[in-house]
Amino acid sequence: MMEIMKVQLKPFFSRQIWLLIIICLLVGIGEGQISELSEELFVLEMMTGHHYIMYFMIPIFFLFLYRTIKQQSNIVLIRQSHFWRNFLAQVSAMFIQSFIFVMVQLLLFAVVAISLRPVNLVEQLSLTEHEVIILLNDYFATPMVAIIVVTLFMIIGFFSVSIAMLVVHHFFTERTMLIVLISLFIVMLLGYKVPALQPFVEIPLLFINNHIVFHHNLWYTGKLLVTASSTLILYVAIFVVIKYYWQSKWLRQ
Repeated sequence: MMEIMKVQLKPFFSRQIWLLIIICLLVGIGEGQISELSEELFVLEMMTGHHYIMYFMIPIFFLFLYRTIKQQSNIVLIRQSHFWRNFLAQVSAMFIQSFIFVMVQLLLFAVVAISLRPVNLVEQLSLTEHEVIILLNDYFATPMVAIIVVTLFMIIGFFSVSIAMLVVHHFFTERTMLIVLISLFIVMLLGYKVPALQPFVEIPLLFINNHIVFHHNLWYTGKLLVTASSTLILYVAIFVVIKYYWQSKWLRQ
């Protein structure tokens, strides 16, 4: 299993990770120079920034994910006696990749925030400029707790998308997986740009931002439960399909 995980993670730990680090630092330093927030509030704002997540974090992760799945080694795959064990190894690697992807950005933002004020004053913030921070303040006792929850939610969200694409790639072609990734991204963006699509934005599995951006699940009571339930259904469906129907290669035809 370790060999499979190494192969799976190798594309992630390549030169492309510097793209993530450089852009993250540039964005963080740029925002930090004009920010009047405290350290924790700054990190929370960066980790919940709508434009940063939608237009940079998600597409960059999709790029990493596509390269990772594309470069799977068939030589390694045949070493396992059961496909289920091989799949679990790949899933473990996907979780590690999702964890590192989010944590790298969190740590970089935390480093940038060192020079900021050490006091959290949510009550003094402008609602128009810091709507998300004020919203999260109603749900969490401290900014640090909010940061932890937002970060864990994001890791699980990226992980869910990863294993879903892993399944798509197994049963269909690489081209199909790429089309699905691009379609998910376009649909997500259109949902916030096209008024006619606004009623459908709340559909968790169709608009993947619901699984990645925590505060997108706070717009109405019960939405977080809907998202969690849809994630559980996705995991159960993946388990059944991979455990019992993994050999159905006819889907590739």
